[in-house]
Amino acid sequence: MKPFTFYDIYYTPIKALDDGQTAKFFRSICDFLDGNQPEINGNATPEFELYWESIADDLTAYRKCTGKRCGLDKRCKHFPFLPFYYKAFSYLNDEEGGAFIKLLGAYMFENHPPKEADGDAFKYFSICKRKLDESKLRMQNGAKGGRPKKETRPPKESPSPEKHPAVVWKGDGNQR
Repeated sequence: MKPFTFYDIYYTPIKALDDGQTAKFFRSICDFLDGNQPEINGNATPEFELYWESIADDLTAYRKCTGKRCGLDKRCKHFPFLPFYYKAFSYLNDEEGGAFIKLLGAYMFENHPPKEADGDAFKYFSICKRKLDESKLRMQNGAKGGRPKKETRPPKESPSPEKHPAVVWKGDGNQR
């Protein structure tokens, strides 16, 4: 899986679904962005299908402009969803995987750090937290206008050593 931008428009339906449906919904997003047709069939709940329809156009637009900025970056909060996070998600069952995705979204979009809990979702979140914090820092710096510009000061003149007359040696070994 390639890294992709995780927008808050994906998180909105995710936080409304139960953990098992969240995992399926998120897996469908990943499948779609990888170029596969997700399995949205009659077994999905009506809410699941409606939520999918609500983001399908945005997912299509994002997939078409991969590598370029699409209009979602300016309209929606977002963070990079790294393959590292997907790998952690893939190690979890549907219930824990859904909880893990909800923890990521709550932390990144709502600034709700999770409380320590039993379960693999929290353990995997704790492993991913350092990279999430790096993303948050980049977002905060970007909101300020990005990396500060370097100051353009003229270089300090270093004191030049006093010039001594060149010493020339004669062929007989004496100085001139």
